[in-house]
Amino acid sequence: MPPISRPSRALLTRGLAVACVPLVAVVALSASAPAKSGFNPVTGPQFNDPTSDDAAKQYTISNNLINNANNAPKGSVIRMAFYSLSIPGVSDALVKAHERGVNVQVLMDAHAANAQWKKLTDALGTDPQASSFAMLCTNGCIQGYSTGALHAKFYMYSTTGNGHWVTTVSSANPTDTQATQAWNNAYTTAGDTTVYRTHYEYFKAMLASATGERRDYYAREVLKSPHRTYTFPKESANYKTDTMWQILNRVSCSGAASGYGTAGHHTRIRMDMFEWTANRLAVAQKLAALRKAGCSVGVVYTSGAVDPNVISTLTDAGISTADSTKDGNGDGIADHYTHGKTLMIDGKYNGNAKARRVFTGSPNLTANSLRHNDESMVEIASSSVYSAYYKHWQSLWQWSKTSSGQTTPQVKSAGEKVKLTEAQREDS
Repeated sequence: MPPISRPSRALLTRGLAVACVPLVAVVALSASAPAKSGFNPVTGPQFNDPTSDDAAKQYTISNNLINNANNAPKGSVIRMAFYSLSIPGVSDALVKAHERGVNVQVLMDAHAANAQWKKLTDALGTDPQASSFAMLCTNGCIQGYSTGALHAKFYMYSTTGNGHWVTTVSSANPTDTQATQAWNNAYTTAGDTTVYRTHYEYFKAMLASATGERRDYYAREVLKSPHRTYTFPKESANYKTDTMWQILNRVSCSGAASGYGTAGHHTRIRMDMFEWTANRLAVAQKLAALRKAGCSVGVVYTSGAVDPNVISTLTDAGISTADSTKDGNGDGIADHYTHGKTLMIDGKYNGNAKARRVFTGSPNLTANSLRHNDESMVEIASSSVYSAYYKHWQSLWQWSKTSSGQTTPQVKSAGEKVKLTEAQREDS
């Protein structure tokens, strides 16, 4: 595959210049041409199962990251940005890749520096002008707002095995908590230069902002069918500029084509959401309005991370909801819960009566995710991808609606919900 030309500076935030960081390894986008390999990167949707006794099913997302790193050839580039790290296999794979000549560049939120991070900094160094480095961002890379964070979870490989321009966008940080306690998903593209380029530009902007002048926002919507990539933080003044509200505002509840939506040709909306705060209540209100207009709406959530006003807005509108939070030993602490950040639409969307869309990535429904955090999300227009996510949602819904061998959410006393630990809430 030929090299991608350097992206236009028109992609930069209007009125705000990116600090110049002379990184040869960052600027270069040409892929390595390794000897013929038997390894092909896994693409499309992936879902872990934290309840499984099989570690491979629990760690399926992080194992994919490790396999891609292990098959990255000398001279290629790995770029990652995530909120936290604790899985030794991930840090070990990145160190080994660096030792065999891969350029490894990693950004992480400063709250999560630990032994695995030290392993990376010891091997890669912390100089952002070097070909390999591991660098922390305090309160996020782009903006640096006091409550902001580098909350994105994207993983890029210029070459791995027979794959080029490989990009994974995920709800999962590479941590044990995310693998063994929380449901997560990941979506991987290979050969899609637009998804790769958009995340490359975003990584470059994050790095430049973290090492130079901070920026107020970096909102992008970059479309090349079947994908649209969204990046944050966004300059958002009210609910009508809320990205998720805007997406839902394109939904028509009636007029879905035959074979789409419900049997009555109404649009089906499904959501899997970890955290949802009151300052994004307008999204819940929009879902309520869509339910009233005839859409079929279902939401799986994590009660310890969702504001009660959000839940009551949904349930009062007749929206079907399920709390994924489960406690298996009766200690009042969640053993399993969803960490997803996914919206699914099947029916009439943006005037298209045969639409199937999946929106997934790192953003929760919080003010920080919209306005202050570094986040990325991908929209996928694909019936097969929708089917995979919908099947996952259905299994999560079923598990949430039944005890599945676990105790109910009221385990200690009447009305006392299962709680998330501080560590679980922190690993968002």
